[in-house]
Amino acid sequence: MRCSTPNDPSIATDDQIRRRGEEDYLRRKNNRVVKGFVARVDHIMRNHAGTGITKFRVQPPLGFYIDPAAVDRWSAAIMEQPGIKDFELELAPVYDDDLYSFPCSLLLSTTTTIASLTLAGCSFRPLDSLAAGRSSSLTSLTRVHLHNMRVTTEEVGCFLSSCPALEDLTLSCCHQMVCFEKPPRLLPRLKSLLVYGCSTLLTIRCDAPKLQSFQYVGAPTIQISSLLAGATTTIRDDVPSCVRDMKIKSIDQPGMLCYAATKLQLPTAAPNLSALFLSSCFETADTLMVIGKFCRLTYLDIHIREASRCPDYDFCSLVSLLDASPSLDTFILTSDAYASEHNF
Repeated sequence: MRCSTPNDPSIATDDQIRRRGEEDYLRRKNNRVVKGFVARVDHIMRNHAGTGITKFRVQPPLGFYIDPAAVDRWSAAIMEQPGIKDFELELAPVYDDDLYSFPCSLLLSTTTTIASLTLAGCSFRPLDSLAAGRSSSLTSLTRVHLHNMRVTTEEVGCFLSSCPALEDLTLSCCHQMVCFEKPPRLLPRLKSLLVYGCSTLLTIRCDAPKLQSFQYVGAPTIQISSLLAGATTTIRDDVPSCVRDMKIKSIDQPGMLCYAATKLQLPTAAPNLSALFLSSCFETADTLMVIGKFCRLTYLDIHIREASRCPDYDFCSLVSLLDASPSLDTFILTSDAYASEHNF
């Protein structure tokens, strides 16, 4: 409880603040503007034949609560259209009790032609129907983006195991995931993996045989391993699909350069890298030592966004990265020292 006095109306208890938030939420939930938005979409869905439509996107204004029954109606109607290739459902975060659960069973329809799926601000619990229909997997899906989803490691694993044709996967702000580990047989065609701002994620292990591009944006605490077909640590000319392009960036934490160079052991995790981009808020360690060699690395781009916060950092220690890259032909070092001085 916050400090308060009986005669001071400007100071409220935590319970009062929570109650005001719930009342505001209920007002938005029953807002006539929201109801008008739902009615308008319903009208369009009833009166449009769907001929020629290839993309369907629902993105209500921030704060709009959409009745799950209405979202179910729209999703079911769209999934029945054979020409739809791109489906995007981006809902605003709401209270857990009203969190929309996307019906994965719709994706198992024999008429579904969805190739690109974007889900945001919801979940896909339960996954019983998807697990039961594993034999008729989501063979048309080639691109999936899950953003701000209330999903666990097991739920994401169950979903992705039904997507054998997946080529492009983005996981952003999924704060209930602890690890991402996919064996080669589950994602045989995956080419691009982007993981952004998943605060609880501790481990990324992906042995997808065709993975070419990997991007990670988050805290310098993640463990990344085996971004190479077969989990081998040797250079292989017979596996042209090994990761060649990697971008690793911290959001607002320091030390990403040192962490990427030493803790992640990138020369071992992805020895076929040809392009590497590293971005850090600022650095605190003076000594940077790379373990191993980037034998194929030809392009290296390093960005320190707030260099004024580490005035004593020894930039000469970056020579360790250069020494570990005998094939390097392009090196870019960017420091936003001036910009950072005006951000405080």
